[in-house]
Amino acid sequence: MVGAVGAFYTHNTALFLPALASGAVLVFWSAGRVNSPFVARWIGANVLVGALAAPWLWLTFHHLSHTLAHFWIPDPSVDWVKSQLLGAYPYPRLLKPVFVLLALWAVWSLRRERLLLTFLVVFWLGEPLAMWFASYLRPLLYCRPLIWSTLLFPIVVAAALVRLPGPAFASMAAAFVLLQAYGLSSSFPAERETMGFEALAPRLSGLQPGRDVLVVAPIQFDPELRVDVKGYRENAVGIAYGDLPEKLFQPMWVPQVQRSELYARVCSYRRVWFYTETASRFPPPPGDDFARVMLQLESHSRSEKRWASQDRLLVLFDMQPPHAGECDSGANAGAMQGPQTNG
Repeated sequence: MVGAVGAFYTHNTALFLPALASGAVLVFWSAGRVNSPFVARWIGANVLVGALAAPWLWLTFHHLSHTLAHFWIPDPSVDWVKSQLLGAYPYPRLLKPVFVLLALWAVWSLRRERLLLTFLVVFWLGEPLAMWFASYLRPLLYCRPLIWSTLLFPIVVAAALVRLPGPAFASMAAAFVLLQAYGLSSSFPAERETMGFEALAPRLSGLQPGRDVLVVAPIQFDPELRVDVKGYRENAVGIAYGDLPEKLFQPMWVPQVQRSELYARVCSYRRVWFYTETASRFPPPPGDDFARVMLQLESHSRSEKRWASQDRLLVLFDMQPPHAGECDSGANAGAMQGPQTNG
């Protein structure tokens, strides 16, 4: 009970945990594996958990009905679901099949421990599946909240390993620990440095209002990227994350445009400063990068300069005069201080 209440106050997705556990208990009760007095105690315990978590449940309801209604998480397309489920296990690509095989072996090894296996699998696989299906009502599938279920993967494997005889257990456990250490080594230190802007700031200080425009282009939804350049907000435009309609971006101070619209919004400026990341902390959806945008700007520029620092990249494009009708001057005027002609 303490763990269930604590989970509610830890993250809103903990709502799925008692629901999944209760579903498993009902299945066991209908199959005769647990008796009615156990179910009665279970219901009473969950009523108490709900009462203790009630203050937070009200805030959770507000979060679901307001914040997530205007959030950046996209609808659950197949590519997005795949990228997030794989991203929840941040192993190198070639090692992912190895860990999938380990998981399948662990489930097979625990097949006679049905009660233990059911609860582990319900939480391990049930939560991401529940988030996936719930996303058709309100998009909320994202790899970071899947930490609840990813923690259970090594527990499932460990529960299978301890049932091996001594020598086999020692060798398999050592191999599993070494695989985990190698697979996750690129994730440490946990807090990756993202202060590359400090070295780029002197370059960007050359931005001339009215003559230049700054394009803010985060690979992920990264508030840090926008905070870096908040002093240039009057001369900035952003590329919408995942080419989604404007949702959470309105209060983020930078007007958002789609990739296909960017050149028309900036081509009337003499110079375009393009500020982006060279790496993403979380897996982006397929195609959510700026290769085509960069190529388009390059093809319409006289020259370009690049500066990189840690995971930040700043590119300065010296633009060619646009052809008649290429620039969306009306959109520019509404987004920034107003377009300037090349001259």
